[in-house]
Amino acid sequence: MEYGCENLAQEITNEVAAGTYSLADKNIIFAENNVWVEGVVKGEVSVIAAVYPLGSSNPTIWIAQNITYLDKDGSNKLGLISEKDIVFGRDVPDYFKINGALLAQNGRTIRHHYGYQGCRSVGHDKIKNEFEFYGSLISNQRSYWNFSSGGGNPASGFTKSILNYDPTLYSDPPPYFPSTGGYQFISWNEIKSN
Repeated sequence: MEYGCENLAQEITNEVAAGTYSLADKNIIFAENNVWVEGVVKGEVSVIAAVYPLGSSNPTIWIAQNITYLDKDGSNKLGLISEKDIVFGRDVPDYFKINGALLAQNGRTIRHHYGYQGCRSVGHDKIKNEFEFYGSLISNQRSYWNFSSGGGNPASGFTKSILNYDPTLYSDPPPYFPSTGGYQFISWNEIKSN
């Protein structure tokens, strides 16, 4: 970190599509590299970016476009599991939507402060209108996608965020997605009303 600013700039200069694949019976996609995910989810699938042995590398899942369910009726589920971070790209749509269960095992779910580079103000796509999330978010570090300049509007990120938990994930998570097996009461307090 330099002068209180962390340089997290990434620039994609070349892209090659590896292909389009049908899902196997197990409904899991495992990649030992960075992964880019977008589109409409029909059915159930988990996408995992990790390298064995764990900790030997830090694959990241990148989201550059919307990820939505065909229907929010519980029949469509997406699990994204990254060994490191889950990153929302700079060029996400102005009205950005993600449906799914996101897990950043050793990192965070973030959208970088695209208004700054090397602690200097730059960039044209730094502020987007709305981020709508439907699912669950799990991370090892603090997740964030907005940066404040002290006023009411963000300096970078989304003007409005709508975050909703998908209640179907509790009883029926995406394939191979980690779960605790259920809720457990740890303590109970009865509060008397006046």
